[in-house]
Amino acid sequence: MQKGTRHYQSGQFPDATIAFSQAIRILPSQPEGWVNLGAALAQLDQHSKAVSAIESAIRLNPNLMPLGFNS
Repeated sequence: MQKGTRHYQSGQFPDATIAFSQAIRILPSQPEGWVNLGAALAQLDQHSKAVSAIESAIRLNPNLMPLGFNS
């Protein structure tokens, strides 16, 4: 997750999506990975994939529903 965050913060969104996807494969039940993947995908204008990732996070934690997601 940290690797993805570093890539995201430096604007390397393709690398961030790879790192977040790897983190999800390791810990698929952690909604934070899905949220971060969604944010990175949104930066790449892959909005339908971003929405799917966010929906996955919300399924894992319904309390994320009021999530302030800005793309």
